[in-house]
Parts: sequence; C-alpha cells; structure tokens
Amino acid sequence: MKRKHAYRRFIAGILAILTVTGNALLPSTIRIPFAPTAITASAEIVTGRQQGTGQNRYNYSYDTETGALTITSGNLYKSGGVLALPNSIDRNSITSIVMKSGTSFPQDSNSMFSGMAGLTSFVAEDGVTVKTGGYGYCKMSSLFENCTSLTTVDLSGITNGDKVAYIDKMFHGCSALQSADLSSLSGEEIGDGWSTFLGDVNPVSQTTDGCAVLTSLTLSPTFIYNALGNLSDSLSSEFSQMTAEEFVGDLLEGCPAADSLSQALLAQYYDYYGSQNYESPSYVWNQTETGWSCRGTRKAKSGSGLQNVDETVEASVVETPATCTEDGLLSYTAHFESTVLSDQHKEIAVSALGHNCTVIVPYSDDYTFRWTEDGKAFVTLKCENGDCDETVEQEITDVDADVHPTTCTADGYTVYTATYGDVTEQYTVDGDPA
Repeated sequence: MKRKHAYRRFIAGILAILTVTGNALLPSTIRIPFAPTAITASAEIVTGRQQGTGQNRYNYSYDTETGALTITSGNLYKSGGVLALPNSIDRNSITSIVMKSGTSFPQDSNSMFSGMAGLTSFVAEDGVTVKTGGYGYCKMSSLFENCTSLTTVDLSGITNGDKVAYIDKMFHGCSALQSADLSSLSGEEIGDGWSTFLGDVNPVSQTTDGCAVLTSLTLSPTFIYNALGNLSDSLSSEFSQMTAEEFVGDLLEGCPAADSLSQALLAQYYDYYGSQNYESPSYVWNQTETGWSCRGTRKAKSGSGLQNVDETVEASVVETPATCTEDGLLSYTAHFESTVLSDQHKEIAVSALGHNCTVIVPYSDDYTFRWTEDGKAFVTLKCENGDCDETVEQEITDVDADVHPTTCTADGYTVYTATYGDVTEQYTVDGDPA
C-alpha cells in the first residue's frame, strides 16, 4: 500500500513540473504553446503570454470568434522571419491586430506581418514604440507585404516613429488597402541607414506597389524633407541627387492612384520646405483689362543660400452664370511656377439678373392678346434670360374703340384695336357698348 501511494505521489510531482514548464508529455498531434505563464479562456476570448528569449515576450488576448488579436503589453518578436505566435493561434485566422500603449515593435520588424491572408486592419495605439537596438533605427521593410485582405493601417500612435529608417515594400501586394496613416514617421532616420548610405537599398521603394484601391496615405509634413536631407549624404548619386518628385515616385511606384496621391504629398512637402527656408509669403491681386493677376513674393531666410521669390501670373477664371433669381460667381485661380508659392483663389459675386419679361407669348392660334368682352386686352410676356420660363400678364393701355351703333337695318358692334410694341391686333364685340 505504501509503495502504491509513493508511486502516485511520484506521478503527481512529474505532472506538476510539466504543467509549470508547459511541456506536458502529450501525443504529437496536440500542440501546446512554449512556456506560457498563463492561458485563460472565457467564452471566445483567450488570453496568455508568448514567451521567447530575453525580453522577447508579450501578453495578448485573442477572440477566437472574430479573429481579433490585441497585444496588451510587452515586446513583439519574430520566429521564422514573421511574428511569433502561440501554436493555438492560426496566423491566417487573425483578422485585426491592435497594439496597446506600452507595447513595442522589434528593431528588425521586416516582414513581421507579411502574408497574413485574413488580416483586415492594424492599429498601433498612442504609446506604442519601436526598438532600435545598437543600430539606432528600426526596419519596417515589407511589414505588411502580401496581406491581401488588409484595408486600413494606422501607425499614428508610435511615439518614436522618427527612429524608423526603412519602409520599402511595406504595403507591397496589399491589393485591398484603402488608407494608411504613417503620420508618426517623421523621416529623421529614413535614408540614414547604412545600406542606403552605401547605395544598396532605396528606403521607400515600392512601398505601395500593388495597392489597387489606395486612396489615402498620410505622412508627417517632415517625412520627405528629412528623408531627402539624409539621402543627400549617400555615396550613391541616385540617392544623393534625388528630387522630391523622384522620391515620391519611388514611394508610390506601382500604385494606380499615384498621380492624385503624389500631388497631395508634394504640396505638403513644398509647404514644409518653404516654411524652413523662407519667410511667410505675400500675395497681391490686381485687376487687368482681361481679368485679374496675382503677384506672389517670398523672402529667403538668412543663411538658406536661396534667392528671393517674386512672380506675377494671370489668373484663370471659372464662371458660374447668374440667373434671374440666383447670384453668379467668378472664381479666379492664380497658379505659380515656384513651388514655395501656393495657388491663390479669388471670388467675385455677380448679382442675380432679375426677370426681364419682354418676349410676347401668343394667347392662342387666333389671337396674340387675351381679350375680354368689355374690350380689355392683355399681353403675356416671357422672360428672355436664358432658359427662364417665368411669364407675366399685363393689361394693354393703348386700346382704341370704334363703336358702330345699332341701326334699323343692322346690329351694333364695336371694334377694339390694341397695340403693344410692334404688335397691333383688333377684336370685335357684338352689340352696343354697355
């Protein structure tokens, strides 16, 4: 009996040890996450910790019904080149990822979420950080590459986004992506990485290649400006002499909406570029014989090494014609060749025309005027302004009466003659006048 109890205590001890380490001796078909400190399940929500080596660990909650993964604390890390996940979570079943404040991306975040077929949205909330390791920067190349269901990405909450140095192919192949907010990435490290310095890697190449429905890409106002400053130090002339237009072209390479997106990004860049190198601009409108012109001037800041800007252009105009009842509008636009002068707009209201009823409308096939039996004549006048259908009726004052009294042999009658403008018409009323 003592031997039997001792045997049971031995087995219980072994099971306790295996439970703590998470390495139970189970059939190979059953997979247990490596060394979870805690895994609890409530309805469809599973919470736990994914443990790697050193500081590579994070806590999470996962909704098995919706596929929503929330990183609640800790540091993300990779396994096999992509995000390390518990064995109990199918990578392609994840539909959304939210990183909470205090969580972080690893220094090498390249391809971390790439190929997640079910992922539709990603949010890094305020207070998320990136690790920089000994490099001083974070890499996010191909971060979401080939996430074909991904529609929205919001990285605006990253507090040290200035440390991100590479975003090439970040959204490559994200064919469903509609909007991406990268406003936390200030560009201070973009183009400053060693591979870019040597001329080997373009830090923004094909970032949006294959994003067939992308309509919104939000960058920090400093992003392009800082990146071009870093690229100017590259050993490669391709990078060191790169223009803003070329930079944005590489960023949007392969994106169908490149034209419209580049206009907005370049306008943002030149606005910031102007604020860093010039005083505030001044604009003056002047009326000319043919319309309006606008003069734009901007003084270069001391030490910028740039020339003052002074440009006068003739404004184009779009007219919204006035109608009888609504005001019209003349919209003038002055477009400058200088990139540090912005388009200027001027509007001039045109008063409503009011009805101009002068066109005679025939009353019937027989009469132009409308007659009454007492010899009064009325004319209907239509507005002559464009397609206006307004009409008014007014009594004609120029009416003569030729009275023919009743005689022994003939009934009496009166012939009325009315004249309005160039139109004269007669109307006969039988009988003696009342």
